[in-house]
Amino acid sequence: MMQVDVITGSRLHFGLICGTPESGWVYGGIGMMLRTPGWALRLTHNGDSRSSDAATQDEIVGHQGSEPDAALVVRIRELLSQLSTSMPRSWNLRLELLREIPRHVGFGSGTQLALAVSVGLQTLCGPDVQGNPEAFASRLKRAQRSSIGTIGFERGGFLIDFGKSQTTPSTESADRFQRIRIPEVWRFLTIRPLDRSGLCGESERQYFDRAATMPGQLVANMDQIIRRGIQPALEQQNFDLFARSLSEYGNLAGTFYSSEQGGIFSDPSIAELAEFLARNSIVGTAQSSWGPAVCVPAQNAESAEQLRETITNYATSHHYHWLVEVHRPQNYGATIRIQTPESRQFF
Repeated sequence: MMQVDVITGSRLHFGLICGTPESGWVYGGIGMMLRTPGWALRLTHNGDSRSSDAATQDEIVGHQGSEPDAALVVRIRELLSQLSTSMPRSWNLRLELLREIPRHVGFGSGTQLALAVSVGLQTLCGPDVQGNPEAFASRLKRAQRSSIGTIGFERGGFLIDFGKSQTTPSTESADRFQRIRIPEVWRFLTIRPLDRSGLCGESERQYFDRAATMPGQLVANMDQIIRRGIQPALEQQNFDLFARSLSEYGNLAGTFYSSEQGGIFSDPSIAELAEFLARNSIVGTAQSSWGPAVCVPAQNAESAEQLRETITNYATSHHYHWLVEVHRPQNYGATIRIQTPESRQFF
């Protein structure tokens, strides 16, 4: 029996630029991929049935047959149903969840899951499942604003999204994105309160439906930080410039979204942490999406462990319940592994 494993990274997004078409930054912004946390899915055919209602027979299980979260099962069934509307026939699938990305905390879990399911199904079923990550994202109503998670799924790295095209807003042009390799020696800490989640779903859609466009000067300032700070810092592997520019960008984005999320950071305890770090000359703190997770870059593994200890001690002394983790950058796309009875090995 053929077996397909799909392993993703997670996406950090440091804030949409809601500019005008004239500015060239309609839902542009910057983001990057981390190796962890990530989705790991294992897909196999669950028998040989191909009935018209086979999708209802799909088996979705946790690792080693455990019971997965009910809401997650519902979401996966919704994805399979959406995919089946454009397929010539159904399937009978067994999908095992080996590893998960926490949802609604700033890691882009929804897009990574949708694409992992789509690409895994395509690999398992072959020509019955037509498309590429961009097409799947559109079909599954992902990437309606930013496409950083979609391109990150394909290619990894640090991504600059210059915004939707003025003439063909539904089409991804080749020059919309710039991908830059992240120095492998750098590390990225994520800090997130365990009892909070960020804006998502219908609430997020309603916000962008009513939100005003960013002031032109704010867009220009964010543009300059990207072009004169973030971009050259990555290309020259200048960590200090990168960290300083990332916090400047995050603060500007957070200022615009503060009316919705209550401040530059969506969680008051994280705002206190950012001030503490700044007082101790540690720069680079930036929120991912609506948070509550924030990212702090570190120059190398040793610095990252020292910083993790500092932040953990701070959280303990203030009785904050945070998860503090160190991650490596991901400069490649999602991994797909195939095992067949003939090969008995992964490719």
